[in-house]
Amino acid sequence: MMGMLSCREAGYYLSLERDQTLAWPLKTKLSLHLAVCKNCRRYRVQLQWIDDAVDTMAESSRSLTLPEEARSRIAARLRTLHQGNPEDDSTSYP
Repeated sequence: MMGMLSCREAGYYLSLERDQTLAWPLKTKLSLHLAVCKNCRRYRVQLQWIDDAVDTMAESSRSLTLPEEARSRIAARLRTLHQGNPEDDSTSYP
């Protein structure tokens, strides 16, 4: 990997850095690219916004619970599917 990163490469590494630590030479190249590329800086902000939104949704969904009736229906449907009899379900789908 010689020279400056392209925007495509920078985008790839911006996504990758969300999940893992980049090696310092790559971090340096990415920082240099971000210093001169407004679009990639904007993309980095958008990635952070998406991460924050997903985290918020995950936190709020932890407190949600299904009513017991719905949980029983789902469990019964899963048992039916596990037994290999999907036709035994009385639920109709459009």
